Amino acid sequence: MTFLAIGGNGRMAAREAAAAVPAATAAPPAMFGTRHIQAFMTFLCFVQAYVVVSCMSVAIVAMADDPELNWSSEHQSVVMSAFLWGFCVSPMLGGRLALVFGAKNVLLSSIALSTVGSFVLPLAAQKGGWEAACAVRVMQGLFQGPLAPATHALLSKWVPPSERSRLGSFVYGGAQFGTVIGLLFTGILTDKLGWPSVFYGAGILGVLWTLAWLYLGADTPVAHPRIDPQERDYIKEQVSANASLAKVVSTPWRVVLTSAPVWGLTAAHCGQMVGYWTLLTQLPNYMKNVQQYAIMDNGMVSALPYFTMWLAALPLSFISDALIKSGKLNTTAMRKIANTIAQWGGAIMLGVIGTGVSDSSHVLTIVLLTCSMTLLSAMYLGFQINHLDLSPNHAPALMGFTNLWANLLSVLGPLITPLIVTRPTDPAQWHVVFYSAAAVFLVANTLFLLFGTAETQPWNTLGLETKEDLESNMQTNISTITLSGDALKGGLKHVS
Repeated sequence: MTFLAIGGNGRMAAREAAAAVPAATAAPPAMFGTRHIQAFMTFLCFVQAYVVVSCMSVAIVAMADDPELNWSSEHQSVVMSAFLWGFCVSPMLGGRLALVFGAKNVLLSSIALSTVGSFVLPLAAQKGGWEAACAVRVMQGLFQGPLAPATHALLSKWVPPSERSRLGSFVYGGAQFGTVIGLLFTGILTDKLGWPSVFYGAGILGVLWTLAWLYLGADTPVAHPRIDPQERDYIKEQVSANASLAKVVSTPWRVVLTSAPVWGLTAAHCGQMVGYWTLLTQLPNYMKNVQQYAIMDNGMVSALPYFTMWLAALPLSFISDALIKSGKLNTTAMRKIANTIAQWGGAIMLGVIGTGVSDSSHVLTIVLLTCSMTLLSAMYLGFQINHLDLSPNHAPALMGFTNLWANLLSVLGPLITPLIVTRPTDPAQWHVVFYSAAAVFLVANTLFLLFGTAETQPWNTLGLETKEDLESNMQTNISTITLSGDALKGGLKHVS
């Protein structure tokens, strides 16, 4: 599989190759630098993306009550899962697109095109029915699929290994913060201004982020026009030499697909997405039908578990980095402990809800759900950044691969739940949903414990074209041209 640099990226690659000269050890730059601005902007990228994702979870409750739409429960389930149909198709393209067009352009295009869908969706639903709404959501999912692989590509160039846990956790924590914003303000906006205002609000946020990213974003430290030279040199020295001096031209899929750590990582990713999406899409319905929350309160209560999940992620990342730096835990042990806290801890809390002990208590239900999601925040220190551990060079392709399988399986949650919950007000049927999500988490982490690792894999250096390769190829081409020229001169002389 070959990736070709085109247009501006060809010139950018040349700039990087020219600038990638080993320097003396650079001192750590200021506490807050350009790399932190990149991290903050990608955090906001995920905030915007997950506002788009999550707002439908609460808006669908109001849309179902709209007599103009008159959607059945089956139609609602299809609309809820439609985003995932598109989302599971495009992740594998994300890594390739980032290599060809640059991660900055991929993130920009993903959010901009998804934003157009937010503005179009209300009219599509009102004029074209649930089928048109599905089409728009599929397209939004398709556009957002490359986000995670492109983000991995960006982080692999910008984030030194010693800062990977906390900045990676911070960036991907935007998904939870965006979910909080989406669920919280969807309830408020729907109650005050009607459900179409939710999608217009998401669209406005997308426009603001797109304009800011055009000015602030950059693919690499070398490509950034305003970065402090000290920080640029620091990042270049800290990031893997192969990742900084070599260009990825192909992914060694044969060895990747036979790698046990890759499949352990894939299992953890799949389990997380299936459980997470099942809860995200069905929690507002559970809160409405079993816990009897009104639409505005529903949004607030549904947002609380994701808020605590986001809140816990950053301090946990600092603890993780400190333990690794001190030598008390190696990276593999840290990844497995964190993932176990996330998936087994979350599974225990969901299992308790499944027993029915909280059916008659709003407070206990909220506490258990909040504890479950808070524990799940440890996933950002577990499988979520394990792609960068296994192969810094091929992390975007790995993220695309695991994301593809995770998204394919996550479609099942919204589609299977209505088959289980045929009477939405029956708590016993919801118990099966919670037990199922818990079981998925348990199995996923077990496989990660058995096969996962944080050791860089031998195939990390395969499929690369180094600076020396580029110079060798250039010299070969020059020699070929010279020989051809000499031959041509000789031929002309002979003719004359």
